[in-house]
Amino acid sequence: MSALADSFSGLDDNKIWSVSLSLRGFYSDNVDTAAKGRTGFGFDVNPSARVHLSSPQTDFTAGYAYDATYYDKRPAGNTDHFDQNHTFDFTLQHQFSERYSLTVNDTFAVGQQPDELTYMGPFSQFERISGNNIHNYGSINLDVQLTHLFGIELGYDNSWWDYESHKTGQTVFNPLSLPAVPIFISPSLAGLNNRIEQSAHLDTHWSVTEKTVLIVGYQFTDVEYTGNEAIQAINPNISISNTNLPNIYKSDVRNSYSHYGYIGATHSFLPSLTGSIKIGARYTENYNDPNGTTSIEPYVSLNVSYNYARESYVQLGFSHDRSSNDRAGGGGTNVVQDSDTSVVFATLHQKITPKLSGTLTGTFQDSVINAPGNPINGEDDRFYNLALDFEYKFTQYFSMHAGYTYDRLEAGTVSGTATGSYDKNTIYLGATIGY
Repeated sequence: MSALADSFSGLDDNKIWSVSLSLRGFYSDNVDTAAKGRTGFGFDVNPSARVHLSSPQTDFTAGYAYDATYYDKRPAGNTDHFDQNHTFDFTLQHQFSERYSLTVNDTFAVGQQPDELTYMGPFSQFERISGNNIHNYGSINLDVQLTHLFGIELGYDNSWWDYESHKTGQTVFNPLSLPAVPIFISPSLAGLNNRIEQSAHLDTHWSVTEKTVLIVGYQFTDVEYTGNEAIQAINPNISISNTNLPNIYKSDVRNSYSHYGYIGATHSFLPSLTGSIKIGARYTENYNDPNGTTSIEPYVSLNVSYNYARESYVQLGFSHDRSSNDRAGGGGTNVVQDSDTSVVFATLHQKITPKLSGTLTGTFQDSVINAPGNPINGEDDRFYNLALDFEYKFTQYFSMHAGYTYDRLEAGTVSGTATGSYDKNTIYLGATIGY
């Protein structure tokens, strides 16, 4: 979990307002988050604030967190020694009646790691990115309990990514050379990953017992890439007669829409042990693909939560779906569309003493590239994250943290050459004061 999330998690939702300030010093053996990154020291300053308003039918929470990070060595791509991140979020819940309820959520982040919003979900970008990069995620869900045993959930989700690294793309070739010279296009991260993802779903809920609810649902997802850059050339060889000029495709060649069908269940094994699962299939059509690519893949979502002791719990999860990636090129006869992505995550929180607690989190993501007819089709990027944090609460308002994080990216290879793999170890010590 990010420092921003740590700041928010320490605020007291029973108050109308809360404020918090955290200060951390850290050492990292890879401040560049790159294959050959440099070691360095730094510190984080994280002020945050939250308001919480409630009535018998309505509950509203809004928060803001600012994260300023100083590095003794300027990270690669940075113009100065600082990173700055801003995160805004709000949640509105309203109970119209015993049968009708509405929930609205939104989180907006701008900074160098916008994918931090993808908590326990797939990442499309693993590296730290210079510039003011934006990610916004919002959702609306309406729950309707039509009868004692049957209800429906209508929902809409919207995710928007906007990376600052825009450019028109670079095309290099010499039409008079013999033999033919390949076209080379160097798209930016904005060209590859700027997009809007929209999803609408309808789930039916059937109460089989007091502890078990069956789910049958459908979801439609539309993904539109908005970078408007040249990202890949297909048939990328030209002859002196110019009879074999390539087709150069822009960002929107990766657009797609998908239909999901799934069944699932939620079950309370014990008052402290609950689980949910959805299993189904996803039909996807990349409608701008020159080869008219369509596919059918499995879809899985699994979550288990166990509160085994007071203030101690375990959370486990697994998901499999398609997701965006930052890969392009490779030649061949097809563009790189997206990835089949599996994510496994786990969190263990243990109350060690009345004042000391520890949290261990782990995430593994495997993303396999979808690009039939392309040399990099089937390559996979594997990402590992492990984080250990200890918190000691001196009082209700003051605590100290010490921890360690490990990140590893095993990037796919092209012609045997690794692209972007790295390891990163970070240790930190800090304090938080809040009211």
